[in-house]
Amino acid sequence: MKHQERKASLQMRHWLMSNRDDAKSMISCAIEMKDTRGKDRFYLRELKQEQIDFGKSVKYSPKGVLIRTENVKGLPDYIFIKNQPSYVMIKYPQGMALVDPETLEMCKKKSLNWEEVQEYAIKIIE
Repeated sequence: MKHQERKASLQMRHWLMSNRDDAKSMISCAIEMKDTRGKDRFYLRELKQEQIDFGKSVKYSPKGVLIRTENVKGLPDYIFIKNQPSYVMIKYPQGMALVDPETLEMCKKKSLNWEEVQEYAIKIIE
């Protein structure tokens, strides 16, 4: 994970832990972190096809997804996810946008600024 995405992940984690009632749909889900690196634009090419495919597998695969959690002290060796939501959390300077990866895949634009991403977002965190 890149440094900027690591910082954004910490912000998302703090928000999630302190807003559990507001985040009920996120009880069990997959989240791909992205960061605009201080810019007001997220380029959709930064979301790789394999990341979109993984999100679809979490949501739709009848077999589910088995995730190996190597070298993470205190966690189980594997986590299994099946028929759960999948999101991309994009960190902008103004806040974070939670978006379905399939929505981003279908987007005709090459990039989204803060105002535009709000049209696609499931949740905005300021």
